[in-house]
Amino acid sequence: MRCGKCQTVLGEHDQMSGNERLLKWNLKLVRQNRQNQSHELEKQVFEPYLYVYYNLIDSISSSAVRFYLIRNEDTKPQSQTGSHLQAQSTTDSKKDRIFIWCFNFGLTVTETGGLLMHDALKILYHDDNDKINESLSKQELNYEVMDVPGSVFCELKKTLNSFHFALPAGQSSTFNDWKVSYLAGSIC
Repeated sequence: MRCGKCQTVLGEHDQMSGNERLLKWNLKLVRQNRQNQSHELEKQVFEPYLYVYYNLIDSISSSAVRFYLIRNEDTKPQSQTGSHLQAQSTTDSKKDRIFIWCFNFGLTVTETGGLLMHDALKILYHDDNDKINESLSKQELNYEVMDVPGSVFCELKKTLNSFHFALPAGQSSTFNDWKVSYLAGSIC
């Protein structure tokens, strides 16, 4: 599914459900601002990292999995399909990927710059391939694989690093070589 004007991909067919899936981060919703009578248009944008955030929340709630390998589907090997890993794919260092360990969710967090995050999910993560490979090589580690579009992956990595580097250095911005960050459903 593409925009008739600019050819941006707006959605895709979901083989499993048979339905069309809208890529919300490629849509800009425009509506009249109801707060004033000046007929100004209000634009709403779905931030790409929220796709991962809501999938993490759903997964944690339904399966209690806390570890996730997030892969950029634009750079994964062609032989990979769905979310099933082949033996070599866990150690392939040529792919863009982030290994996430999820902690508390539903937090309210105030960031140093004054941003207030509601319904935040505390995240420990590795974005270095050597550390990811080391974590994945541990026995009995139960994790899910989430393949996401390149634009979502890049925004997720940027968001995680942005909040990580905004944390005060002396107040646990790392934990045993894991970077600490937050993802939030709402930021003010």
